[in-house]
Amino acid sequence: MSRHRHSLLGGTTNQISVWGVVLQGPAAPVTFTPPANMKVGDLVYVYVTAGGGGLRDLTITNTGGQTWTNVKIRDGNVSGLPTICEAVCIFNGTWTANPVFSISGSVVSKLYLMQVIRPPVPGGTWTTDQFFHGANTGGGSGLYTMPEITNTVDKPNITIFNLQNAGVYTSGPTAAYWRRMGFFEQGGANARNLNTLYQIQGFVNPVGATGNVAIDCESSTTAQLTRHSWYYTAP
Repeated sequence: MSRHRHSLLGGTTNQISVWGVVLQGPAAPVTFTPPANMKVGDLVYVYVTAGGGGLRDLTITNTGGQTWTNVKIRDGNVSGLPTICEAVCIFNGTWTANPVFSISGSVVSKLYLMQVIRPPVPGGTWTTDQFFHGANTGGGSGLYTMPEITNTVDKPNITIFNLQNAGVYTSGPTAAYWRRMGFFEQGGANARNLNTLYQIQGFVNPVGATGNVAIDCESSTTAQLTRHSWYYTAP
């Protein structure tokens, strides 16, 4: 398990910031210890993936007192490996327990990633701009170009791209305003490698198209890309 936190623009408090990242796996179930000092209104985003064949589903067996939206992005039983699920909640200020997540099936190279996003001011609301979306992308000599999305609501927002099965990260991102949240890997059969990138709009960078972004990895095999963005409405 690993955790870190950082923010843009010198750590100023009036920006959207990535407050914490927690990695777990492989197991079923797993218990997350959320980052300390979370605040009401923090956006909590959980990415879950698994290798191995067969139908798999994500279950939140202990919500920790939160209301979660749970979506399967990629069904490994239909599309082939891997299965990808995502879950999101808006932190209500109190964890009644550490949340517990489980993806069904054998414990084969499962990876669970929690990302906590801090709004610029407390007390507002997060709303999806561009909904969970999955796609395959090829890697030419290990260079993976991820197509842009266009955010349409003129409010501060964050876009998260997750690129999976891209091999070991070597360099990037190549485009302005993009930041790396990190590279996470889970070895073993059907190993899961995950590169996570994010972009914040509505401050220095205007709302609209994110622009394409690319990273280099050791592998040039096909990877799975998931994309999602949220905008923030202040109170």
